[in-house]
Amino acid sequence: MRRLLVRHRSEFFLASALFILAVALRLYRIDAYVHFLGDEGRDMRIVRAIYTAGDLPFLGPNASVGGFFLGPMYYWMIAPFLWLWQSNPVGPAIMVAVFGIATVIGVYLVSRMISGTAGALIALLLYSIAPIVVRYSRFSWNPNPVPFFSLIAVGSIYLASKTKQSWWWFISGAAMGMNVQLHYLTTVLFPVTGLSIALTTPIRRWWKAFGLMIAGFLLTYAPFLLFEIKHNFPNHRTILEFVTRKEGAVHPDPLTLVRTFHEVGVGLYRVLFPTAIEHLPAVLFWGSLVFLIGVVSHAIVKQPSSKHALMIVAVWFVGGILGLSAYQGAIYDYYYGFLYPVPFLLFALLIHVLWNLRIGRLARWSLKIGIVVLAVVFSVLLAQGLYIWQGPQHIVRQTRDIANFVLDKTDGKPYNFALLAERNSDNAYRYFFELAENPPIDIQNPTIDPERKTVTQQLFIICEQQTCAPLGHPKWEVAGFGQAEIVGQWYMIGGITVQKLVHFKEK
Repeated sequence: MRRLLVRHRSEFFLASALFILAVALRLYRIDAYVHFLGDEGRDMRIVRAIYTAGDLPFLGPNASVGGFFLGPMYYWMIAPFLWLWQSNPVGPAIMVAVFGIATVIGVYLVSRMISGTAGALIALLLYSIAPIVVRYSRFSWNPNPVPFFSLIAVGSIYLASKTKQSWWWFISGAAMGMNVQLHYLTTVLFPVTGLSIALTTPIRRWWKAFGLMIAGFLLTYAPFLLFEIKHNFPNHRTILEFVTRKEGAVHPDPLTLVRTFHEVGVGLYRVLFPTAIEHLPAVLFWGSLVFLIGVVSHAIVKQPSSKHALMIVAVWFVGGILGLSAYQGAIYDYYYGFLYPVPFLLFALLIHVLWNLRIGRLARWSLKIGIVVLAVVFSVLLAQGLYIWQGPQHIVRQTRDIANFVLDKTDGKPYNFALLAERNSDNAYRYFFELAENPPIDIQNPTIDPERKTVTQQLFIICEQQTCAPLGHPKWEVAGFGQAEIVGQWYMIGGITVQKLVHFKEK
């Protein structure tokens, strides 16, 4: 090990410095910047019940479209971190940051194996500071670890091919079992990993490769699968109907794929490398595609030893974009998560090719200096989109303080609660009410509660809208309280208003 460090001393120090940068960007003041709204509050309420009430969930978050649920693995993953941080929502955010840091290391190691030192270091630099990558590494949300498990799923196939160790196929399948419980669009990786195995594995070993991959998948997918078996596959049937109906989410028409392939590919580069230069994402995408076709072709003909790695990257890149092109819904930036590492691996390959061109000594050193300067300039441009240039919002602290303020105004008496907001749910506030062991009483429908015992003498409303007019509001938490009048109103930080309502009495 000592000899290795001496031989690669410069690389070691540069990589260490970039790792420190990556860690700092993902953990710097994470408590002040962390995103925590209704969806995150819902997750924390469910996860906290695991260690406070022994209520182990076998369903995960509901998907944003389609009306079905994900598997429970994300909830199981964040439970230890929420417990270790004493129910502070920052704990799960730190878990996501750890996965983000591990992905940075993975991108470097994979780049190092397939492209060499210079390409790996520049890929490490760019991935460490890419604004969208950093952003989704700093708060708790089920799609955020997808880049890590995608890199493991695809990278393990290459390691199985290189090392001839069969257990890498099992790890690839286990990573896929995790992935599909984080976001359903990661199912695009099933044909990607399947084709990668077929291209890099002798036919006589296919049965073993696919068998181990299926075994690994079933291991991590088992909790969700057991739930589905017990309840007659409600989510799987809903997903199948959502995909196969006439106006479903997936429509793999060849003409549609051709038309959307460009849009999806350019969208990936626009998300990862935001720039004011209008056509730069298109140039980067098509340039990467043409370059990839060239190096794969060259490897197949003249460098058979490297062809497996390059073919896997090509299948991941092209197959992933084709898979997203078949999706008919809106494609948001986090949908690309399973593809995030690929453009950086391609940059590493390009730099490796340029770095080792057989040209004159002066030209070679001029080219190397130009590559380094260009990488630094590009990094500076990327860094302008980082969160550090914006002030922290302190959302967790603000939500907790407002919840505690409401509890103080209840005077220890039972209360009802409602949130009026355009794009938020009340779960974040309810989470802190439950932490304080004083949750609100939910007003039940008169058919369930004919004596209206669930209606208390006071209703507290948190209003996140510019105009707060709760009287006569149709939302059930307000309307169910009955005819009321406002007896207290307080203005909080962030433009939020707290109002206290009591039952109206005629004078």
